[in-house]
Amino acid sequence: MVSLVTLLAMPLLVATVWSVLVSLAVCLHDVIRRRHVIPSLHYRESSLNARLLARCGLRNRVFSPSAWLTSSHVQTLAAAILPRGDGSSEVSFQREYLQMRDKGVVALDWVQSVEPRVKRKSTVLLVLPPVTGTAFTVSSLCCLATSRGFRTLVFNRRGHGGSVLTTPKLQSSADPSDLRQVVKYLRLRFPKSRLAAVGYGTGCGLLISYLGEFGSSAILCAGACVSPCYDTVERFSGSLRGMYDLVYLLKLKAVVLRHARALSAVLDIPQAMTAWSFRAFEERVYCKMYNYTVHTPPSAPSATNSASAASTANGQPAGGSSTSGSTTSQSRSQNLSQSDSQSKSQSHSPSQSYSPSQSQSHSPSQSQSHSPSQSQSHSPSQSQSHSPSQSQSHSPSQSQSHSPSQPPPPPSPAPQGSVEEYWERNNPFRDVDDIAVPVLCINALDDPLCDAAAIPYDLFRCYPHFLLVVTDRGGHCGFLERFPFRSWADCLCLDYLEAVFEVTTRGYVTSSSASGHAPPTITRKHARSTI
Repeated sequence: MVSLVTLLAMPLLVATVWSVLVSLAVCLHDVIRRRHVIPSLHYRESSLNARLLARCGLRNRVFSPSAWLTSSHVQTLAAAILPRGDGSSEVSFQREYLQMRDKGVVALDWVQSVEPRVKRKSTVLLVLPPVTGTAFTVSSLCCLATSRGFRTLVFNRRGHGGSVLTTPKLQSSADPSDLRQVVKYLRLRFPKSRLAAVGYGTGCGLLISYLGEFGSSAILCAGACVSPCYDTVERFSGSLRGMYDLVYLLKLKAVVLRHARALSAVLDIPQAMTAWSFRAFEERVYCKMYNYTVHTPPSAPSATNSASAASTANGQPAGGSSTSGSTTSQSRSQNLSQSDSQSKSQSHSPSQSYSPSQSQSHSPSQSQSHSPSQSQSHSPSQSQSHSPSQSQSHSPSQSQSHSPSQPPPPPSPAPQGSVEEYWERNNPFRDVDDIAVPVLCINALDDPLCDAAAIPYDLFRCYPHFLLVVTDRGGHCGFLERFPFRSWADCLCLDYLEAVFEVTTRGYVTSSSASGHAPPTITRKHARSTI
């Protein structure tokens, strides 16, 4: 039998055992040291922030996750997959559909099953889940908020959260138009209640975009953001960075596939499914929905176009000689001079208009232009001269009036701009200097989806309405402390909102006219379905 002295004499074994012991000691020390940590606070000194910090107890508020919850991946996956231990798994929602001005439909899920302490003037809390989330993703906050007296509902973007899609358009990540109409509807429905919102993940971008774009006219009294992503252009304009990005992209594709029938009119669905980067997916889906121009490399000219261009450069139209071209031009000028006199006499009739079958532009060989009073434009295939033997009536294909069943087609929308302008437009912090209500942001340095280096600390030290809370651990939208799972961030968000309502007088607006906007034309669907 090998003696102990012999074993100790083996340098490799001793080094291995010693390394394992040191590693265990370092890990244990790291767990113990990080278990009770006060998060760092970043804000601008003001009387408002001082009172909010004192009311929430943030100067000595400890985030203490269990030892096995110190991993960012455990925090992120546990928050997204595992049920919570606060009764949120038993929450049920009633769904209400709202029709927007463009006939699109969004879904509002109202909390129903929790024993509420809701009063007539209770604060209305609007929860914005991630773009790939549902009401059950944020059910923990909904349960806790309802038990504390909030009237809670979840906003589902059009086509998301199991809702229907009635228009060939999904909502981009930072387009607050639908959210604004929903907030106006809530103000009209609860005129004496305060309105607040909490966003998670990509829902934070929608909330910040709304508060910044509408500034002091925003109806919300306060907002809170859990795990917001600040530099979305840099984050999502490149290639996929890991497994989380791949899962997120696959969920976005699943939404497009689910509404493929409605979106096929504006999208090339097979081409969108071949996108394996966020930038390519945005260009093939959202840029087309919002009519942004995607620059593609120019294709090589065909042989026919080359020959036509060469003949035009030599002074001859394609397919003919110069003599015949001049003769044709003279005859066309005579014909047009005759037809102009007829068009002037016909243009005074209000019932005369051209059908869509008539071309609205001249060919390159026809350089004549009409005056603004002349609404006629002739295609080359329609002869404009009238001999004495020819009848003055047009053929059915050249009818001068529309039939009632065939209205003229609506004009196509003008392009909004380039892809770069789309990314600039969808940056949630583009109008951050116009935000006029208190906003809380909670971030974790180990967030696997949002880079900690992109947190703009200077922004929070500059604007008095912002407060940033940064923890070492917490993952993405996790911040779980112990089993059964309870979110530390959920409690902090509600404490912050209650503190805002206590230390400020904003929110006690009793009329929707105080915001300076007319009531929105929103149709409420009374039929509700339980999800």
